[in-house]
Amino acid sequence: MSATLQVPRVKRVHTTTTACRACAAPGLVDLHAFGDLPLANALLRVDEPDPAELRVPMTLVLCPACTLLQ
Repeated sequence: MSATLQVPRVKRVHTTTTACRACAAPGLVDLHAFGDLPLANALLRVDEPDPAELRVPMTLVLCPACTLLQ
């Protein structure tokens, strides 16, 4: 009899920024939504896929007050 490995699902853990990180002005403008991406420092090996891989939404925004892209 073989046992089935149960992999727990990982909740999405992120915060949405509504003000500029540099000047704190509100009203960021969405320029491009990249969709849900895996974390850059949590790469998986090809031979060990993880169905519960953490993914976070990634959106490029512009601050109209100081023109910072973030």
